[in-house]
Amino acid sequence: MTPGAARGSPLPTRRRRAVRLAALVVITLGAAAAWHWRSALDPSAVAAAIGRYPAAPFVFLVAHVAASLLFVPRTILAIAAGMMFGMSWGVFWAALGSVVGAVAGFLVARGLGAGQGMTADE
Repeated sequence: MTPGAARGSPLPTRRRRAVRLAALVVITLGAAAAWHWRSALDPSAVAAAIGRYPAAPFVFLVAHVAASLLFVPRTILAIAAGMMFGMSWGVFWAALGSVVGAVAGFLVARGLGAGQGMTADE
């Protein structure tokens, strides 16, 4: 009997080990990339770049709506908003982007399903 089977839990298969190793490699590479390009992620540098482009909030909202329609997690967009606009403005633009994205998703779904649901007289 194997040691893992004696305790009632199966040993990880080769596939599980490969997935875990791949996840560890991706996390390690992501951390290394963040460390390498940490100056680009500096909040003051990002704020200065945003200050040069006054249309940045509008561009963010358009990107947020597109990402919402393409099923990009909103958590990622909220983190990006916080990094780009700071804490208070980031919350504002992320919340507004979420609402506008939800409205856009509703309108797209309504447009695609027009006339295919139950009617009022059914």
